[in-house]
Amino acid sequence: MNNDYKPIKSSRFAKVYFSGLGWIRVPCYQREELSSGFQMEGPALIFELNSSIVLEKGWRAIVDSEGSLCLHLFD
Repeated sequence: MNNDYKPIKSSRFAKVYFSGLGWIRVPCYQREELSSGFQMEGPALIFELNSSIVLEKGWRAIVDSEGSLCLHLFD
């Protein structure tokens, strides 16, 4: 991750099962609370009104300057 990211501390967590990792506690985020410049690495959950995103280990989520959520495989 670069040094310009805007961290948001999650106040919600969930236990999620990931193949190869087992049950782990992951942060949960509301999509509308993620502003431009936000970056995070999985595992995590991102919730929207009509969908949910499971961000697995090895993936990074970045909110670009237009507010789009971009997912990148980095592992």
